[in-house]
Amino acid sequence: MKEFDQLLQATRVRWRVAFCVWLVVLTTATHWPSLAVGDPTFISPDKLIHFVTFGILAFAFWCSGWVDVPWLAIRLMLGWAIFDEVTQAILPLGRPFSWADLMASMLGVLAAGSWMGALSNQAATNVRDRVIAMFATTPPWLVLCPLAVGTTLVVSVAAWSILWFGFDASQSSPSLCVGLLVAVTVLLVVIVRWCRLQETATRLASKMLKPLTVMAVATVLVWIIAGVGGLDQWTIAITFFTIGSSWVWRSAVGENSIAGSM
Repeated sequence: MKEFDQLLQATRVRWRVAFCVWLVVLTTATHWPSLAVGDPTFISPDKLIHFVTFGILAFAFWCSGWVDVPWLAIRLMLGWAIFDEVTQAILPLGRPFSWADLMASMLGVLAAGSWMGALSNQAATNVRDRVIAMFATTPPWLVLCPLAVGTTLVVSVAAWSILWFGFDASQSSPSLCVGLLVAVTVLLVVIVRWCRLQETATRLASKMLKPLTVMAVATVLVWIIAGVGGLDQWTIAITFFTIGSSWVWRSAVGENSIAGSM
């Protein structure tokens, strides 16, 4: 137990560094003076970026261990999202207050919160302990962080180029969605192999395939009917997909057959 406590503390220290670095980068980016750019070929997936960046911030904050209770971490990060957006309008930055940006940021925090609860499930203790042990050392961070950023950028740019030449229009949001999904898949594969969780992953996949398929279809339906409050369909859809996948995970690891295999 003492050895695990040391691993947990080492992991939390690294998450705290990651959180602080990400907080500085994100706050700098959101408070950078607005620049006037005329009719760019590339249309930024602004709302989707808000969703992803604040979701990462909230998840890193929870993993840091400063606040162990998911609901409290969620509330604090929702408060920070509001503070971040409000200060953009107060300071002389040429940035207006945007309800759509705030909604996207808050959705990212809530989506991250859904996974905080899912990963707190006692049935996943074995998996969680192995991942904690992995993140207690520096090499995984040096591999996974560049891999996540690099895969997202490369796949997103490739998808955008294909869609641009195919439809002669900037499709930045769907391109980023594809990049994110591929990056997450690659990270999961690396983590499973690094932690030697292949057997557990196979058992989970057998339980999650059907509900994931149903959820994917539901996500498409949400995408079709979404697009309210200034948020694009892709931001709404990836919110639904992220929260839905956390509930699929929670259901799968909660079954006795899965819990017993861990």
